[in-house]
Amino acid sequence: MDRINRTETKYIIIHSSQTPPSKNLNVKDMDKLHRQKGFLNVVHHLIIKRDGNVETGRHIEEVGAHTESYNDISISVCLVGGDATDSELEPRLNYTSKQWEELKKSIMRLRYQYPQSTILGFNEIETTQLSPYFDVQSWLDF
Repeated sequence: MDRINRTETKYIIIHSSQTPPSKNLNVKDMDKLHRQKGFLNVVHHLIIKRDGNVETGRHIEEVGAHTESYNDISISVCLVGGDATDSELEPRLNYTSKQWEELKKSIMRLRYQYPQSTILGFNEIETTQLSPYFDVQSWLDF
């Protein structure tokens, strides 16, 4: 099946995988999880693993499936983590220093590629959600 590409990119949206630190998910893991939930493939464009490595999910120009009403005008960057522990499923800001470094680099690259885009946390759109568990607008002052 041919992919459907975005015609414009208005937003870059930061997400969390909402998983404990012990689960260093990769794109294959996330693809499997998302297919089990009924998606055609992984919903995010970039996935920043616990070790700071970035894996490509959906093609960067392809319409995503990460944020209702924004999928056709946005790119999704997902940080792996965000829940406390395997036994304590509650939100936790537990990203590694390598993830923070790579998030900054990835956002800078995307800003260069899409200079008119606005960067948001998923929690700024879906206000009932906590992901990515930090204030993206304050963080952007890097």
